[in-house]
Amino acid sequence: MSERNGVATTLAAATLVGLYGVVVAGTADAVANAEATCTTWPTCTGRLLPSLHRGWRSLLAWSHRAAVLLVAVLLVATTVAALRERRSFRAVAALAVAAVLYPGEVVVGRVVFRTGSDATLHFALAAVIVFDVLAALVWLLDAERAAETPSPASALGGAPAVGGTQPDATSTPTDATPTPTDATPTPTDVTPAPSSFPRLRAYGSLMKLKLSWLLCLVALAAMVLARGASLDPVTAAGTLLGGVLAVGASGTFNHVLERGRDAEMARTADRPLATRSVPVRNAVAFGVALLVLSVATFVAFGNALAAALGVGAIAFYTVGYTVVLKPNTTWNTFVGGAVGAFPALIGWAAVTGDVGTPALALGAVVLCWTPAHFHNLALAYREDYANAGYPMLSVVRGPAVTRRRVVWFLGLTLLATVAFAALTHPGVGFALATTAATGVFAVTVLRLHRERTDAAAMRSFHASNVFLATVLCAVVLGGVV
Repeated sequence: MSERNGVATTLAAATLVGLYGVVVAGTADAVANAEATCTTWPTCTGRLLPSLHRGWRSLLAWSHRAAVLLVAVLLVATTVAALRERRSFRAVAALAVAAVLYPGEVVVGRVVFRTGSDATLHFALAAVIVFDVLAALVWLLDAERAAETPSPASALGGAPAVGGTQPDATSTPTDATPTPTDATPTPTDVTPAPSSFPRLRAYGSLMKLKLSWLLCLVALAAMVLARGASLDPVTAAGTLLGGVLAVGASGTFNHVLERGRDAEMARTADRPLATRSVPVRNAVAFGVALLVLSVATFVAFGNALAAALGVGAIAFYTVGYTVVLKPNTTWNTFVGGAVGAFPALIGWAAVTGDVGTPALALGAVVLCWTPAHFHNLALAYREDYANAGYPMLSVVRGPAVTRRRVVWFLGLTLLATVAFAALTHPGVGFALATTAATGVFAVTVLRLHRERTDAAAMRSFHASNVFLATVLCAVVLGGVV
């Protein structure tokens, strides 16, 4: 791919990030009533530059208008670049539609502010424009890939070594399934853990505590959404403890059910049940104990609804995801992402006694984010999943389709986050922080498509963590400060 032929794709990614920033900044603008400080349009009170003596709201209104103009320029530049490259007619068409709709969306936004009318049409137009640019980005990336000469490894259908280039297998499951290499250990290659394996560490490993921090952050964000600065710290701490115990129970049952396949994967071959460091009977008893303690903690510090949702999360992860979805469908990641949405419901329920719309909106963000996050891991450990017999998308459909799916779900995550911001109005800090995180995430996804390596997949994986953590921290800080 020549440098020139990648310009439209890069500009499309920048436009997508810019559109997200404009829309979430618009929600902050509306909450602060910043537009009231600018009596003319498109200039601010007849001035090209903001008047600092009018305060930060005037600066916010001016910045939002400047961002709107910048995105307009980006959108036109992207459309022109796509036309010049002549790689994808449908990408050009999608960009043209977005370019036509964008001025109308800006005008509708102005009318909504001036009249105080319902903003549904405004956000609907914004969603259509974001989707158009997202589709154009996907199709431009497809065109980049199609224009390249297949590498020798791809032509021969070979599988990469860990850290190598991912072959673009897209036709059949046979083509997409990697062949084992000497770098991938078999069950007989795995050295059993020594008998002195620390018991505490083994049981801690069963609990998958590394997953707890992000899930607890989801629950904390939901609690802050519901109660703001008046959130009772004791209730919050007790709910988070119950969440850690629930994650531990889910993780333990997952270890029990997947112990055979874990032994066949290099990434999981050292897990306690795969190495028989912990007897299965003990692990089951440990999981049940964690389940009981989790329920008791939720009831003691929260309420019965929070406890019931906790049990539902454990059951869904253990049975719905581990037993039903993961071994049987490539959609395991998306549907299984509902597990990550449960903490939002639990956190809200623990402090309110019900399940509110903001909690559902936050859960939707996590649901859409999960495939954009986990598909990267499945790309990096594609051989592992194939050896264990899991029908991950990267195994069944191949890396090219999986990378494409990452882009689609990145876009859906942004749309879900915009909807969440429109509903909850999290403020200026949220807009600034999450736009920056969106830019980082988008850059790593773009590099994933161009580099097609395991290292690039892991960068995208970690960037997705940064994005969600930024969203959640911005909600928490915005609610308590």
